[in-house]
Amino acid sequence: MHSNRKMAKEITERTLSQYDKDEIALQEVLEAVTREKDTEMNFLDAYLGYRRSLFKLMTSTYYDYENNIKLLEKYNTDS
Repeated sequence: MHSNRKMAKEITERTLSQYDKDEIALQEVLEAVTREKDTEMNFLDAYLGYRRSLFKLMTSTYYDYENNIKLLEKYNTDS
């Protein structure tokens, strides 16, 4: 996903450079910017989906997979 975002940004920058040289129309710039935004939104949706799934898994299993500890041990205040 990071490489997709980087590629979309590079394409947008190249498109803006072409527009500055009057090689392409404004419509093409707008399309490139829209594609870059869509790529970023897809990345965000994928990341948020991952976080939601991890949270559901944690609440179902009572285990913190990011820190490799049981949630009951993590929040044990008897110490």
